[in-house]
This record gives sequence, structure tokens and C-alpha cells, in this order.
Amino acid sequence: GGDALLPIDSAVIGASPDTIVLTTAIPLDPNTDYTVVMNGLTDLSGRSVSGPTSVEFRTWDDNPNGIKVFILAGQSNMQGQGRSEQGLGSVNGAIGSLRYQVDNDPDKYGKLVDGGGNWIARDDVKVFYRRSDLTQGRSIKKGNLLPEFGVDDARIGPELGFGWAIGEFLGEPVLIVKASWGGKSLYADFRSPSAVAKRGGEVGDYYVGMMDYVHDALDNLGAELPEWAGQGYQIAGFGWHQGWNDGGTEFTVSQYESNLADFIRDIRAEFGKPQLPVAIANTGIGGAATTGLRLALLEGQLAVANPALYPEFAGNVFAADTRDFWRESSVSPLDQGYHWNQNGETLYLIGEAMGEGMKGLLGE
Repeated sequence: GGDALLPIDSAVIGASPDTIVLTTAIPLDPNTDYTVVMNGLTDLSGRSVSGPTSVEFRTWDDNPNGIKVFILAGQSNMQGQGRSEQGLGSVNGAIGSLRYQVDNDPDKYGKLVDGGGNWIARDDVKVFYRRSDLTQGRSIKKGNLLPEFGVDDARIGPELGFGWAIGEFLGEPVLIVKASWGGKSLYADFRSPSAVAKRGGEVGDYYVGMMDYVHDALDNLGAELPEWAGQGYQIAGFGWHQGWNDGGTEFTVSQYESNLADFIRDIRAEFGKPQLPVAIANTGIGGAATTGLRLALLEGQLAVANPALYPEFAGNVFAADTRDFWRESSVSPLDQGYHWNQNGETLYLIGEAMGEGMKGLLGE
């Protein structure tokens, strides 16, 4: 307020060479004008760089009484590769699809359909999913929760199981915002500012893009979902399912646990929520037979939720071990291991486990 000077300790280069992202915990009033003066800017090697001509501040208009928002981020399996129906190209017919589970295990999955076998659309849980890549035109899939918010309308990601678990638990409107892209690493693509500050590199384009896509949904919530206009929102939790692209080399696996811990710290700083509940589903592809680098990676993902190792995350970070959800290709639509063989039950169970974990963090 007034002419007070507010120091900003650090800044990082964002998605574009001429974009500077300020990292600060200073609370900003969207109704107040700010002047930013930058001196002594250097790049990561210590070389001087010229300052920007203007700075744009974006804030989160968080309302504790607003729509509860859960952000689900990651790579292709968070996008959603699990078959909801039999689908084209299935080598085993309907086996492994969510429809097969509904028909053959109605005690667990029958709740997903009505008396006529039609998928139930939950109007208390909605999804906003910007399917396009950062360099592509804006392509939005949004609406009531159904088994069609995967990489295409015939597939699902963890959002379905997560949405059913959280929707039934909260009993109030829920919005799931998906920010996910195939083939992306935590080491580079989602690399966060603290990882850069501690271990070098550059902030990942998809870390910055993730925040852009969440802003895209929430800054225009009333226009995107008119039925919720005027209600505001509260960022209530964050879900993460990613890891395949980091599991191929010793170096990226060795860095993963530290990068994930810093990623959690940074998204919390970005949202201004130091205790934001975070639910992780590890990369249990291969099931109990997983060995080597893949095993080390999934154990690193679990370690971040171990309070003995990370006391700051005790009671606010959960990690689900997904190895029990692995289904062999013989009972799945395809032999495509890195996509969980496109098994619909698997992707549902991953989301459900994340949702159950989130319930615990929220105070079941």
C-alpha cells in the first residue's frame, strides 16, 4: 500500500525467452495498481540481462465458500487412455473396458449407469479440460462428469474415479480442471522454479502452461460454466499422475523425488496455499513385477508422502501405490504397457485411489 517497497527475492524465466515469472509470497490486491522496478537482473549463469518494460500480475480469486476446485495434472495417463467402451482396435473385444466392468462387476461399477445402462452424468461434478497443446488453438472439453474426458471421448483418465469419490464425499459442487499433456517429463517439461534454483536448468514450458491453463478455466468460470456464475471458487486440492518419461535414465530417476518435492512446494506458493492437499498416484506400470529404474521411480514418488522423510508434507500429501491396478494385456484392450494397456478399470481405480487419499487429507 502507498509507496511501500515490497522486495521480490527471485524471478525465473518462463515459457518464452522474454517472459519473467515473479516468485514471491507477497499477497496482491487485484484492485490495487503496482509499479515494479527491477535492478540487477542476471540469468542463471550470472550474466546481466535487461529488464522488462512491463509486468502483468495474475492473482487467484479464492473464495472459501466457492465451487471446490481440484486440479489434476500429469502426462498421457492423466490425459486418459483407459477405454470406457470396447473401442476400435481392441484385441480382446470389450474385456478391459469400463463397460465390461459395469456388466461383470455391478456391485462395484453398477453405480456408474442408470437402469437402462446409460452412463450417469454427475451434474454436481464438472470437468474443464483444455485438450490442446500449448502451441495449438484452444480446444475445450467441459461439462458434467462422464466417462468421456480422456484423450478422446471414448477414453477416461483418473478424473472419473476421482470425481465420483470426491463428489460423494463433499456433497457440494466440484470442478475438476485437467492440465495434462502426453510425453512430458518432470525433469524438464514440468520443471519448477525451486528445482531450477537448486539444481539448475530452466523452468519447464508445461509448468508455466499448467498455470496458464488453470487461469484459463478459473478466470472465466462464469462464462465457461454459466450455471455456476457468481459463485466463485476455492482451490481445494491438486492431483498428480506422471512419471513414465522420467523413468528411462538413471539420472532423471535419481532427480525425481527432489523434483517432485520442489514441484509441490512451488504449486503451493503459486496458489498461496502452503498446506494445499496433494494426492499422487505413482507410476505402477508393470505391477508387482516392476524392477530397476521403474521401481526406483515409483518408490521415489511414494517417498514424498512419507512424513518421516518430509515432515512438512505430513497430513497434506498422499501417494497411492498403483501396482495392484496393473492388468496384463491378455485382459486389456491393447498391449500398450506405458498406457496401462488402455485398461478402463485401471484408470478408474487410479482416480478412485487418488480421491480416497484426498478425502483423508480433507478430513474424512
